[in-house]
Amino acid sequence: MKRYVPNYITDLRNTVHFLVFVSLYALIFIVVYHPFESTGWMAVGANIDKFVFYVILMVLIGMATLTISRMSLHFVAKRKAVSILNFMMWIFLEFAAIAFAVTLFTWLVTKKVNYNAYFTLYPRIYLITALILCIPYAIAHLYFALKNKEEEADALSAALASVQRPNLGGETGKAPEEVLPLMHFKDEKDELKLSVHPDALLYLEAADNYVKIHYLNKGEVCVFLLRNTLKNIEQLFTERQLIRCHRSYIINTQKIKILKKSKDGLFLELDEKNIPEIPVSKTYADNILQIFNKL
Repeated sequence: MKRYVPNYITDLRNTVHFLVFVSLYALIFIVVYHPFESTGWMAVGANIDKFVFYVILMVLIGMATLTISRMSLHFVAKRKAVSILNFMMWIFLEFAAIAFAVTLFTWLVTKKVNYNAYFTLYPRIYLITALILCIPYAIAHLYFALKNKEEEADALSAALASVQRPNLGGETGKAPEEVLPLMHFKDEKDELKLSVHPDALLYLEAADNYVKIHYLNKGEVCVFLLRNTLKNIEQLFTERQLIRCHRSYIINTQKIKILKKSKDGLFLELDEKNIPEIPVSKTYADNILQIFNKL
């Protein structure tokens, strides 16, 4: 089974944090440790000020190249899922692009203006680039993974907290309410990501390779992004109160308040405020109408 890069790797906020962290790490590491006899092949000798100046310029050039690469990856991932293999190839080419830009700068600065000198420098600088960047790459991706686990745990806790405690007969004159099981949502890897009480779930919305789960938490509408497809989720909840009303929407039938027809077609209104109207396509219109006929 093909494995894909988690969405937190290509998330825009994490991408910005990644760029800043990698750039600062590379700058500090090179200035402090002078790795791989860098003062020699940069032809600065004992002139530390000149060395630091060149390092800052190289890091800026590398950061610009890395920014172009990572922003491109961000937009590619928004259109389609990126496999682990493709991501590893992307990193390999990323190192190559950074090494190309840094080698060009070094080639011009050291005034070794001949093609042989450039191709002599490039393999060495590529190796140095890979060795220096592999550490912050690993640290950043590990941090994002741990941070994502914490966010998923918080989301799961919030969903559980949103469950209204049923009446178990403790209040005089009231019959116990039925305790409904939680609805568990798993990603494409079959890992549990979110559990929601049926009364808190509003609707599901397709978003490329993801599903947006709209639910209530402490009276507020929240959205959880799940890596899966509506088709898979629809098959999991065939006996529950979820029904497909559109190729991009699955609705909680217990939340439907109004069904109305306009010149643009059928639309559903939910019993919560600030929820947009949910369209009903012709393919699923009969199923929706049957629900209203049963009420």
